[in-house]
Amino acid sequence: MGTTYSSDCRSSAVSEFMRGVYWWRMPQLLEANVLGHEADLPGWYWTGEVQMNCMRQSIGQTL
Repeated sequence: MGTTYSSDCRSSAVSEFMRGVYWWRMPQLLEANVLGHEADLPGWYWTGEVQMNCMRQSIGQTL
C-alpha cells in the first residue's frame, strides 16, 4: 500500500527540489527568468516561518 501525501506537502517537495536545483545551477540561474515572473516570493519562503508543519520542515531543511 502506497503512502498518501496532501497536495500541500507535495507542492512543498517540488519547491524544495526546485530550490536545490536553483542553488546547484548558480550563478547561471541568478538572472534567469524563463517564465517572466515579476512578483517577489513571500517572506516565509526564505524564513520557514509558516504554520503548515510540512512546509516549515522542508523549508527549514534547505535554509
